[in-house]
Amino acid sequence: MFEGCCFQTNIYGTFHSHKNRKHNPHTLKDFKPGVVTTTQVSQDSPDDPEEDAQNQDDSVVEADGGCSSHDDNGIDTRRECILKGLCVYLNEDPDKLVKEYKADDENTAAAMTETVYGIYIIRHSSAEPSDVPEDVGIILEGVTVLSELRNVPFALSILLAYVHNLDLSYPPELKYTFEALQKIILKLDGNRLSAKVQALKTVLSH
Repeated sequence: MFEGCCFQTNIYGTFHSHKNRKHNPHTLKDFKPGVVTTTQVSQDSPDDPEEDAQNQDDSVVEADGGCSSHDDNGIDTRRECILKGLCVYLNEDPDKLVKEYKADDENTAAAMTETVYGIYIIRHSSAEPSDVPEDVGIILEGVTVLSELRNVPFALSILLAYVHNLDLSYPPELKYTFEALQKIILKLDGNRLSAKVQALKTVLSH
C-alpha cells in the first residue's frame, strides 16, 4: 500500500499489541504508484443552464449527522449524509464511523489515539457543519495513517481500500454498514449477505 510497507494485520486482534508502535502520518503522495489516482475537478459552471439550475435547487436532508439543508459543499456533503443515513438505517451509530474533533481542543490528540478504526474530521470550535473542515483523514490502531483527504466520502473510499487490500476485520459496531458498502455498492462477494443487508438490497432493487 505505502512505499516500503509490507505490514499486514487484523486490526482488532493486534490493537493492544501494536498500539505503542510508531507510525508517521501519511498523505496521498506516500502511496505506491498506481494505488491511488487523483483527478482535478473543474470548478467552472456547467454549460447547460438547466443542469446549473438543477444543481442550485438540490438540497440536503437535515439529519443527526450534522448535515445542513442549505450546504455549500454540494455533492460531497450529500454523499456524507447518505453514508451516515446508511448507518442509521442499519441501526448502527454514524459517530462510530466519522468522528469529529475540535482543532483548538487540547484533548483532541489524546482522543484520537483511543480510536481503533475510523475517519476523523477536524474543525474549529466556531465552524458550522457546512464549513469545509480543516482536515479529514483515517485512523487505524489509534494512529493517523492518512490525512488531507478533503472530504468524508473520499476518505471512506480509501478506508475501504485498506480493508480490502490488508484483509482487515470490520469493526463490530459497524459490520453491517461495511458489509453493505462492500457487497452491495462495490459488489465484492455479493452472493453471501447477512439477513439485514439482504433486506436492504431487496429494498434498493425495487
